[in-house]
Amino acid sequence: MHTTRKILVAGSILIFLLTGLVFFCLDYYMSVQTETDIRRVASVHLEGMMNEELNRFEVVKDIFFRRNHGLIDIFNHLDVYDRAEIQRKVAEYSFSQSLPSCSIISSSGHIEHLFGTNVKKLNDPEFVIDRLQNLQRGVTAGKDEFGSIVVLCLPYFMPMENGEHSIGILCYGPLEVFSRTLNLTGEKTLVYYHIIRRDSSYVVENKDTYGENYFKKFLSFSTPVDKTPEAAMEELRLALKEGKPFQCHTIYTYPNTHLTQRRTVHAVPMPESNWYLLCVIPYGELDAMIEYMGSSRAIGTLISVGVIALGILVFLFVHLRASNRDGQWGEQVLKLPDRRPPNRPCKLSVRKRRLKKPNI
Repeated sequence: MHTTRKILVAGSILIFLLTGLVFFCLDYYMSVQTETDIRRVASVHLEGMMNEELNRFEVVKDIFFRRNHGLIDIFNHLDVYDRAEIQRKVAEYSFSQSLPSCSIISSSGHIEHLFGTNVKKLNDPEFVIDRLQNLQRGVTAGKDEFGSIVVLCLPYFMPMENGEHSIGILCYGPLEVFSRTLNLTGEKTLVYYHIIRRDSSYVVENKDTYGENYFKKFLSFSTPVDKTPEAAMEELRLALKEGKPFQCHTIYTYPNTHLTQRRTVHAVPMPESNWYLLCVIPYGELDAMIEYMGSSRAIGTLISVGVIALGILVFLFVHLRASNRDGQWGEQVLKLPDRRPPNRPCKLSVRKRRLKKPNI
């Protein structure tokens, strides 16, 4: 009886321990799998947002280029040597189409002003000249008297006042208006958008911008998940140089608070420009969701193990109580007095003697 009890108790404890171990392993597996799934969902979401932003860039760029093509139609119907008439027509067209400023550029980089503000600097003059010489349009940035500008260039040949011939028309306006049209700096978005050049210097800045260029920020505050910072940086440099997409999962450390946060970085080249669209999705909301799911799963696991343990205890209690009752009944039976007469043979032995054959 005691051996049976020991076996039952040991078996119940073993079942309870195995159940707890299985639930613990399942909870750990689900935590890892949930984190992996959340990262995959974030990557898919980031890629979708990035493609949406690229499509918006294409639409806005085409609208601006279509508006600027009207200048070429005006030039085709004018005497290109009548500079006063050209400037008057350009001014009229600019006012009617809300075109801020316009200039022409030669292959040597000389810029001749036609209307609006003067271009003081092109950030990528080689890129602009190369695109125009190949009869391709392009988008770049620069500086005028009032600040940063976005420049759209179209190929067009006409004489200039210094004796050179232009290779293209430059139409430009405030960069802030262009970025606001693209909605790159929305306050309620879960994705940070950066527009950077091939040297990683910023074209459009937002609240996530830090330092002079993105390379410096990446090396200072980002730790890639599956590679060293130097290897990730070299991969990013090579992607920017060759015009290839780049993606990396990192642990970002905020410079002011030193708090860490998981992030996914995705960069793709922007068409007809020397820019890269760099999208960053922070996992703040997603990590909060993972933590909530983990706590809910842990509570569910504890409740399940508790129910199983309670069932085992009830089973042991019922079984041991029934065993105790059987044992007490057996002891009472053994303690009953023997009421048979002493030395009285049993009926079976008497019967055998009666059936015994007599000796002949």
